[in-house]
Amino acid sequence: MKSQLLTSFLLAGAVILISQPVFAQAIEVTKVEVNPTENGIEIILETPAGEQLQVLPRIDGNTYIADIPNTQLRLQGKLMDT
Repeated sequence: MKSQLLTSFLLAGAVILISQPVFAQAIEVTKVEVNPTENGIEIILETPAGEQLQVLPRIDGNTYIADIPNTQLRLQGKLMDT
């Protein structure tokens, strides 16, 4: 089940940060899809149970940054904490 769709933005400045504070139970992101759109790209993050991710977006110049706290990236059996 797809849990979070980040709307289209320009590819030229796309950055996603995934962070995990030590006190919170992490939500695993098990799949990441990047799809081209007419205006840039869309990024879809999938969680096992369709859990909702908290996305904290901001723009710094031409860069779109989406901070996603309490999240672990687990792709193809690999665990990546950031």
